[in-house]
Amino acid sequence: MSLEEDCGMCECGEHSGINEALFSSEVEALETHRQYHESLLIEAKVESSTSEAAENAVTSRMQEIQSKLERSRKKKKKKNCCCRC
Repeated sequence: MSLEEDCGMCECGEHSGINEALFSSEVEALETHRQYHESLLIEAKVESSTSEAAENAVTSRMQEIQSKLERSRKKKKKKNCCCRC
């Protein structure tokens, strides 16, 4: 006797439709859950790359400002020098 055959000693054959429906429902729920978490992961990656790009832009701008500040200090120092070097 195979697993698919009804042994006649239990009620498993009577509930197979319900069991299949429950199994299908559970599979669908798990698939929906997986898709939800996958979308969260994608969103986190996008936010992370956006954050990284913003951080790089700010760092670059800070370096530009620092360079301008240093040049301004040098010019000021030259203007204040008594020997006009």
